[in-house]
Amino acid sequence: NEVPSENTIRRHFNKHAELAGLPHIRLHDVRHSSVTYQITLCSDVTDVIAVAQSSGHSNPNETLKTYLGKLPEQQKKLVKSMNIL
Repeated sequence: NEVPSENTIRRHFNKHAELAGLPHIRLHDVRHSSVTYQITLCSDVTDVIAVAQSSGHSNPNETLKTYLGKLPEQQKKLVKSMNIL
């Protein structure tokens, strides 16, 4: 069971994105969209830690620094949850 190369995965992704009529995006951009969406679902800091771990960040602060600044309403919600803890 051989793992496909990065180029093979990228080529398949681009082919199917084109067939679907999507504009060209980098495969890495899908990762950003996924993590951003997961952050919007977080209700407290433990959720953020889980998202950080699943995205490969060794430190949840890196995840927050990268993604939370783009989500001001979610930022307020998480800060409020931290004040309750």
